[in-house]
Amino acid sequence: MKNQPIKKLIFLLLICLNAIAAIAQDGKFSFTLPSSARTSAGVFKDDSILIKTLWSDEQYSTGNYIKYWDGTDDYGNIIKSPSAFYKVKVLSNNVKYTWQGTIGNSSTYQTGNSKHRGYNECIKGIAFGSTYGYFCTGYSEGSSSIGKFNINTPNISIPLYPKASITGDVNYVATDGIKVYWGISDAFSSNNTFILGTKVLDDSEVSFANGSSYTLIYGNTYENVISKASQINSEITGLAVQKTGNYLFVARAGLNQLQVINKTTGFLMQTLIYSTPKSLSVDSDDNLWMASGVNDVKKYSVNVNGTLASPTTSLLGLSDPLAIQVSNNGTEISVADGAAIQQLKFFSTNTGTVTNVLGIPGGYFTDVNVNNNKFYFNDARRTLLPCIAFQTDGSFWIGDPGNSRVQHYGSDKVFIDRIMFLGSTYSTWADRNNIKRIWNGYQEYLIDYSTQMLTGSAGWSLVKNWGAIVTGKYDDFQKFKFQTTLSNGKTYSFIRNKNDGIYEIVELPANGVLRFTGVVVPYSKILCSDGSLQDYKESGTSATYLRYPLSGFDASNNPVWSGTPEVLAAGILNTSIGSPLGFPNNQIFSTTNKIALYNYGSFLDVAETNPMKGYHLGLMARGTSNVFLFQTEKSTHRNYQGNYPKEGWFDVGNGVNSYSGGNLNIVDRNIITSYHGEFWKGSQTNKYNHYYDNGLAIGQFGTTRPEVGFGNHAAPMMAGNALSPILVKDDSTGNMYLYHGDESDHSGIHRWKISGLNSIVEQITTIQYPYNYKEQTINYTDLMEGLPFDTLLSNNTKGWTRYPTLNSETGRNNWVVKTSITKYDRNKTTDLYVNFSQADTAKYNLSRDLGNNNIIRSWKISGNVALNYMANGLGNNAYMEVLDANNKVLTTVYILNDYSNPIRLFCNDVAVPVSDIPVSILNENTFEIIVDSGIVRASYGGYVFPLTGIFDKAGNWRTPKTFRITFTTKPGYPNFGINYDVSDLKFYKDPLVTLQTNFSPTANAGND
Repeated sequence: MKNQPIKKLIFLLLICLNAIAAIAQDGKFSFTLPSSARTSAGVFKDDSILIKTLWSDEQYSTGNYIKYWDGTDDYGNIIKSPSAFYKVKVLSNNVKYTWQGTIGNSSTYQTGNSKHRGYNECIKGIAFGSTYGYFCTGYSEGSSSIGKFNINTPNISIPLYPKASITGDVNYVATDGIKVYWGISDAFSSNNTFILGTKVLDDSEVSFANGSSYTLIYGNTYENVISKASQINSEITGLAVQKTGNYLFVARAGLNQLQVINKTTGFLMQTLIYSTPKSLSVDSDDNLWMASGVNDVKKYSVNVNGTLASPTTSLLGLSDPLAIQVSNNGTEISVADGAAIQQLKFFSTNTGTVTNVLGIPGGYFTDVNVNNNKFYFNDARRTLLPCIAFQTDGSFWIGDPGNSRVQHYGSDKVFIDRIMFLGSTYSTWADRNNIKRIWNGYQEYLIDYSTQMLTGSAGWSLVKNWGAIVTGKYDDFQKFKFQTTLSNGKTYSFIRNKNDGIYEIVELPANGVLRFTGVVVPYSKILCSDGSLQDYKESGTSATYLRYPLSGFDASNNPVWSGTPEVLAAGILNTSIGSPLGFPNNQIFSTTNKIALYNYGSFLDVAETNPMKGYHLGLMARGTSNVFLFQTEKSTHRNYQGNYPKEGWFDVGNGVNSYSGGNLNIVDRNIITSYHGEFWKGSQTNKYNHYYDNGLAIGQFGTTRPEVGFGNHAAPMMAGNALSPILVKDDSTGNMYLYHGDESDHSGIHRWKISGLNSIVEQITTIQYPYNYKEQTINYTDLMEGLPFDTLLSNNTKGWTRYPTLNSETGRNNWVVKTSITKYDRNKTTDLYVNFSQADTAKYNLSRDLGNNNIIRSWKISGNVALNYMANGLGNNAYMEVLDANNKVLTTVYILNDYSNPIRLFCNDVAVPVSDIPVSILNENTFEIIVDSGIVRASYGGYVFPLTGIFDKAGNWRTPKTFRITFTTKPGYPNFGINYDVSDLKFYKDPLVTLQTNFSPTANAGND
């Protein structure tokens, strides 16, 4: 009997548990936030397998919350044979993502037009007037190839935008103090070359009496250029101009020609034949110095008719003169001597004897350590063509192209300053075992993490350059890969042999030059942070990920690996919709024994005709086969044209190409995917999704070019084609840092600081499968409910009608209505997208039946609208209307944007009293139309309209019957076309207290 109280207690406990379980069967769960945080939530089976992501990265305030799961999976399907219990995990965090600037760019300002930038290389040509230095950067894509800087502030660029900014390859510049002459070749037809002139006075283009026009392929038309050549080998190889004389000299080594041109009129005076004329310079007496042949540098006096006299002075002892320039006082000529020499030599212009030498003999062919008395003029792969220029004070600049910089020295040959920027950075890497070491190609940087924001001179320094002895048989695009310091304290890297399709393993010693170990591995292998080799194999539809442990080092300190691999993960390739399985770009395993797999492609086929439809990111437990703990980053659809999607999605729409994703990085429990988005919305992206290793999102960071603006140069966070991001962790602070390259936005390596990782909290609740789930009662009619996903809209579909009923796409005469153009989740509401451009004056419309209504006091319609840049006022027009049961117009809302006046918003022909509405009003914005006792209250994009009565006084506001978008064309106006997208439409009606409005007396404050 003494056990009866215990039994009774157990019985009562079971009753309570059963009651709790019965309640839990409705899918309800709760969580508490002690402080405001971003949250994500998901439902898990067997503690670890993610069944459904409930929401991602939504901001919640402090408080207690109750939410529900409806029993479906990520695709909205009811789970078959469900388990009895599931776990709901709520992930909260306050992780912070801080863009800290760039490495390898010396500019004074980290963002904006004044940041030095180049597409491929640093400054290739430079010339000085009395106030400015004029420079060119070779080929450019979408930015200026030419610019200038004040000699007192050389790291503040002043871009010049005469048409050389697009697809012009500008390698040479010279000035006589009145005009600046630019040597240009067509980037897409290099045999077409010419000289463009600009004025020192105002940087406008010069009109030459003997000039002619040239149109760049994929570029602009130059109305007045000189020295135009259109034949094989016509590339310009030298450019110089007399200061007081009349002549401009243009060398074309491939044609063995030196052109002598009247610098004022552009008239060709002479075409002289010399053996491979290259670098040119004019001294203070207007004599011409010319490098030609193999190693000749000679001085020529210029005759009145533009011919050259016999040379009077020759420079001896040169190996490979790549650039020459006479000092401003005329007493010295400097020569950049390449080949194995790598020195800047100075000669007397009178005697031709050597007066001084700057630079360590052999440069980087003998040692990789960087300093200011060392030059990288060329390497084993190519000649890089340095430039030399003197300022009026006797100081001079010398191009150090292999180090992506031009160095400034005083007349005493002592270093003063530099301009440095990297051009395109496709091959970036970090040593995860020594995170102070960062690479751009063969250039190595030392990082100071105590500097919170990187500047042009703080937080980084170029310390080594490993590229000099690398020959042309190695891939010059990818360069180094997987640099890692191993357990013997030595650093190794892979370098790709482009002829044999293999990686060769090289050692990066503390001193000396790169050591080729002779060890080779297949291209499929990756060197991991623990020294192991990761490999990927495909056989039919089977994919296998392997790891070969590091077993030691041989007598030459070359790494040796076990021949018996560990199977990290395996799976079956889904060839119908795609999956996370695929060739990895980076290490896939973490210290927590998880395997992260990322398919960075947008298409299933090389031809880019079959877009991915499955997941792109998945996680497995190490050593498992075809069992995903989670899959996320679902594909959008190819016709999607909306904003960049949230975490959990991978955009295959917006015109993006196949290799839209980039590297995956996994560190501890953190997984970061990248998306560079080539051709996304006709541009690019620089976006990153951050997940916990349970599959829930922590955050998203980065930006897209449409967000920063196409004309916004060197915008914060933006990068083009950031192909190889790499994530490292600072164990001393717990922060992570993401490094990535850039194509042309910033000309440097970007760094992001990821802090606050200790704020990540995982709350776990156990619930039963929600057999008793009931949809939450809503107080509105969803006007988009039931619309088909991603298709053309047929007439009479779910309450929607259209006139005309047929789709028409004929040049500029379009009437097309589609669904899911700005929405990507088929489990949620869709949108309706209209493309309208018609030359006739007939009315076209798209309508939704609101049913038969007899309103007592009030009704409301709310939703979102997005337009292209064409709104009412220029030919094609769109009006959002609500009609009563007798087709009387109760309300009409539209935007007027005729470009002759500020943008204006109208409701019932009454404008919002704001004079500076931005163009962003045409982007997706919310609207509300409320009729309360016959009074119309409306808002659009946060702007509140004045109160009005109904539009048609004969209308009956109590009987709203039709929501309609009407399209018209103004006769006599251009047929530009208008795109109109409407989504999230909801219809509310009595009682008024259910209406959630956003009106306030100060709603327009700050907009006037």
